Amino acid sequence: MGILIAIGVGFLLLVIILVVVVSKNAVSGTCPNCKAPLNLFKPYGACQNCNQGVRFENGEFVPLEPGFVSEYPAFNTNLSKLKHPSQWSVIWPGRCCVCGRPAVRQDNIKIKSVEGQAGSALAPTNITETTKFEVGYCAAHKDGMRYLYPPGVANAKSNKQCLLAVRSFDYYREFMKNNGK
Repeated sequence: MGILIAIGVGFLLLVIILVVVVSKNAVSGTCPNCKAPLNLFKPYGACQNCNQGVRFENGEFVPLEPGFVSEYPAFNTNLSKLKHPSQWSVIWPGRCCVCGRPAVRQDNIKIKSVEGQAGSALAPTNITETTKFEVGYCAAHKDGMRYLYPPGVANAKSNKQCLLAVRSFDYYREFMKNNGK
């Protein structure tokens, strides 16, 4: 019984720490371009309504300067806002997806999209399709684009839960222009 209580207390502490960290890093405001409400968990990102790149500065969101590159893939969208991955256009062919310089290598990112579900309502099974998407990198960069598919038994129920994240705002803007719905 004591072990169960210790596990429960440990889990509760983990949840409290997670809530504190997330709320400390959360910023809210309005998009300077379309005035839509924005909620980000980092100091910069993109408006999910108009794709304007923004930075949280002095208590408000301001537009990002052209050429902005984050330290990590910060500009994201979910797959439901994009064409099917098999129809995506390659962005910046032969160039690095982070800085735009000539690419010295090409990496394939596996994009797993939810095509439907089968089975009972209590235990559905996802029907997924995996598509490879090629991105280029110069010698100095890696991790310019990341695909995030929720882990777990049930995984994503729809493509709204599957995220594509990019480091370069210019690349993100071009990607959305060419591959968005």
